[in-house]
Order: sequence, then structure tokens, then C-alpha cells
Amino acid sequence: MSGSPRRPSLDSFGPQLRDQKPVTNPETQIGADMLNLVRFQLAGLGLTSFRAWALIDSTGGVTPVISARAESWNPNTKTGAPYLPPIPGRTGVGALSLQYASSYPDENGVQQSTSIVCALAFPVNRTTVRDAAASVSGSTISIALKEFGGGTFAAVDGAVLVVIL
Repeated sequence: MSGSPRRPSLDSFGPQLRDQKPVTNPETQIGADMLNLVRFQLAGLGLTSFRAWALIDSTGGVTPVISARAESWNPNTKTGAPYLPPIPGRTGVGALSLQYASSYPDENGVQQSTSIVCALAFPVNRTTVRDAAASVSGSTISIALKEFGGGTFAAVDGAVLVVIL
């Protein structure tokens, strides 16, 4: 069994539970049916939710900074190794990157591959950035920010929310 950064399956939460004896008071006792529902919902949420997000800002052409972030494998929001934040970068106007580590510890401290399946980018300040696109190569996300004007898109710096699946 392994948790984030890997995706859970229902089997990650163990076998289907059974009541040891009948529940006589559902207000004070939790039955297996309720716990099985929680397991089912939690596994489904873990399969469909974002695994991490970062708010990056490069407004004014500066080296991008992460102004906020969260990762599913870091529920206590630790900042020291091995939970260091992803590294933002800028290769040109409107061309950003976000580098995650190739692995992070699961709930038992065992390193698990980050395995980014897909990344999405959303413009934050739509007066500056009108379009954002993300692509993934290994554990690096490349982000392109653009503004539309005069019938064409042009690269522009600004703020973007990046999420990974």
C-alpha cells in the first residue's frame, strides 16, 4: 500500500470491511457500510483530484516566484528536504518552467515516482495574460503565457496557476 504521490486504488485502503457485530446505535457507532462508503469516496477523490498546484508570477519579466503552493504528498506543508518546493524558471518572455523532484516520500517515507501525467495552466490576471498552456517532460512543466492583441497572440509575462495530475 502506498499513498501520494502515487494514485490510490480502492484496494489501497484494504479489504472490504465487515461489522464484527451488528450496529445497535448508528449515532454512536460507525458501521462497516459507512466506512466502506468513505473508503470508496476517498479512493475516487484521490484518482480524480489534482496532485499539486503552484501559483507562479513573472510579472514585469522577473525571475518567477511561487507565491503559493500545495502538494498531496505534503499534507503538513513542510518546506525542508525532501519536501522542497518545485523550482520555477524563466527562459524568455512568457516562457516559464516548473521543476518538481522526480520522487517524493509516501506516507511511510518511501520514495515514490512523481509521475506527472498531465499539467494544466490557468491565467490568473486576465488583463495581462489571456492564454496559458502547459506541457510535461518527466518532472518538468513548461508553461507558455500569451496575450491576444491585433489579431495575434504574443508572449507576455504574468501570473499563472499550474496544476498537475
